[in-house]
Amino acid sequence: MPRNRNILNVVAVCCAVLLGPTIAAAQDKPDPGAKAIATRHGFMKLVIWEAGPLFGMAKGIDTLPAATNDAPAHDLPVLFRLRRGLGLWKALYMDYAPFTPIPGADSQVNRGAYLVTGPGHCGECHTPRDLLGGPDADWAFSGSPAPEEKDSVPNITPHEDGIGDWSVRDITIALELGLLPGFDTFGGVMIPVQENMAKLTAEDREAIAAYLKSLPPKPSRWKK
Repeated sequence: MPRNRNILNVVAVCCAVLLGPTIAAAQDKPDPGAKAIATRHGFMKLVIWEAGPLFGMAKGIDTLPAATNDAPAHDLPVLFRLRRGLGLWKALYMDYAPFTPIPGADSQVNRGAYLVTGPGHCGECHTPRDLLGGPDADWAFSGSPAPEEKDSVPNITPHEDGIGDWSVRDITIALELGLLPGFDTFGGVMIPVQENMAKLTAEDREAIAAYLKSLPPKPSRWKK
């Protein structure tokens, strides 16, 4: 990784105090004197974000009106209600390293890798989890049970169980318009995801497609 981008990420963390706790919580390094924060959807991938988008997100959040309601109590298993338990979980699964380009991959694939593993955090849904709720890297992007629906989250690797017969153009059209090969459409929680993907540049959608097609094909462990 270029040295200057590493420096930018460090600066983003050091200057986070100017923008409230948002960035500090996202890119915080383990600190024995600090309380562990319960991770939520996408939290683990914020450390991968480049400095500029992370500052933009924090600024946007800081423009929102303050909440007036009392925060509800945590609805978590016993292990994760204990700060020490959270710290142990994060030690097992949190990777605080910034994005590292894939050796030998071209710039388009690496751009797609950054978008998918960082801001897009696609693996948070499309990667199955182990018994402790951590992502199972051996089965990355191969699909998983849908926690809030009766369906399963689909496989997005180029396997026959996933997007093996999709072209790069098929993927980019799906991300831009929500139209799938075979004239189906996205549904459920994927609808707002696709609506956000449509706001990306065409080049970024093509980069995402190129990266997904470069993944090792993996069969689905979870079927509909």
